Amino acid sequence: MTGMRPGGVRRIIVPPDIGYPNNDLNKLGPKPTTFSGQRALDFVLRNQGLIDKTLLFDIELIRIIPSQ
Repeated sequence: MTGMRPGGVRRIIVPPDIGYPNNDLNKLGPKPTTFSGQRALDFVLRNQGLIDKTLLFDIELIRIIPSQ
């Protein structure tokens, strides 16, 4: 996230061939930490033919911790 400042947002787009190596969504896919995230992932896994499986992340830099 070179060049970002606190409060900055970057969008990361990960194509399916990189986000899901060997097309194994269940073993190597994302592990949601919230109920709504799990519901969204379950929908994608149940409807694989309807969704292109591209991953999209909006990353916000909260703070920079100086190295010691």
